[in-house]
Amino acid sequence: MANDASILINGKAETVGTATNGKRNDQTLTTITLDQKKLEDKLAAEGKGAVVSITATRKSDVIVGELNGQMAKNM
Repeated sequence: MANDASILINGKAETVGTATNGKRNDQTLTTITLDQKKLEDKLAAEGKGAVVSITATRKSDVIVGELNGQMAKNM
């Protein structure tokens, strides 16, 4: 099941990704996937030096944040 995930950009919650919850090896797993276009738009608006924090609001044994190489390069 996927739902919107809030990612903090300069301390402000932004909806630029989705969180998917599941199980792996008897552990709860939350995977947070960032949307490249939405993230790029928010980073452009914030300017150079923006701080991005991936957080989970749901308790989980394992939390994975997914972003691609281009997103990391843009940061």
